[in-house]
Formats: sequence, C-alpha cells, structure tokens
Amino acid sequence: MNLAERHFALRGWVLAIALALLLAARARLGADEAPLRPAWLLLALAGILLRGQAGAYLGAHGNASKAQAPALAAGGPYRFSRNPLYVSNLLVAAGLIFYANAFSRPVAIAFLLALFLHHALLVRHEEGVLAKRFGEAYDAYRRDVPRWIGFRHGKAKGTMRGASLRETGVRQARNVLYALLATLSIWIAAR
Repeated sequence: MNLAERHFALRGWVLAIALALLLAARARLGADEAPLRPAWLLLALAGILLRGQAGAYLGAHGNASKAQAPALAAGGPYRFSRNPLYVSNLLVAAGLIFYANAFSRPVAIAFLLALFLHHALLVRHEEGVLAKRFGEAYDAYRRDVPRWIGFRHGKAKGTMRGASLRETGVRQARNVLYALLATLSIWIAAR
C-alpha cells in the first residue's frame, strides 16, 4: 500500500483528529468569552444536504477504505463538481469551525486550508484510480466538469442513476450521524 492509498484508507481519522483539535480549543474557552455561532450551522446543513444528493449518485462504494467505483457518477451534483462529497465535507467543516467560534479568524481559515489540502490529496489519488478504471470516459468527464464546483464545459455522461431516498439514507446515515455528533460535541464542549 503506497502513501496515497494509506492516506485514503485513513481519511476519516484525519477528520476525527481535526474535530478533536476543534473540541479541545472550544473547551478552553468560556461561553461568555466566545459564544457559539448557531447561524453557521446553516452552512453545515447545506453540506449535509449536498452529501445526501451526491450520495444518491455515487453508489454503495462511497465509504470504502479503497478508492473504487462500479460506475462513473456524472449525474445530480456530479454534473457541477467531480467531488461533491468532498465539497460537502468542506462545507460541514467550515460550518462547524465557525459555529464553534474556537479560533481567531486567521487560525480558522488556516484550519480550513489544512482540511482542503487533505481533501485535495484524496482527490488526486481518486482521479488516478478513476482514470485507470474508466479511461477515455473519465478523461472526457474530467475535461467537462470542474474538480470542485462550477458549470459543465461539455456533455460527459455517466452510467449511474440516482438511488432512492431510502437507499441514499442508508448509505449516508453514518456520515450524517458524524456531523450531528460533532455538532453536539461542540455544544457540550462550550458548556
């Protein structure tokens, strides 16, 4: 297993460590000194909703320890981003970081940049796997759809259709639960 594969396999632990650092910083502050900012939870909610929508088009492999894809996901939010799940993770992270109000603005932005770098490395690894698996179809998709977010440049097509709400809920429940537990943990740390 090379370094990129190991990083991919441990990607959830990187986020768990980031949450632990956020909780430790939040616990050091008093509620009066730095009150929680609940309005930022709307950004986290937007990330959760994007995750649900993206999860409907991704298939059952979205939480595997190895990068894999039974089909090229190009429908739903994959029409505007090659990585809507990672965009959703970053939205949730930004919402939680600013909700926690545990860091100065420059430190919070640096924290987000570190999380972005983590996701950028994951994307680089996944793109290599997808290019090998789907060849020219992925190359066309990569040319037509921005890496992070934007408008399609062409007409790349994927073969996977959206799953039912129930199936998507089952697939993404763990990630939604993590976001809710993180929010609750920040709230508890602020008490």
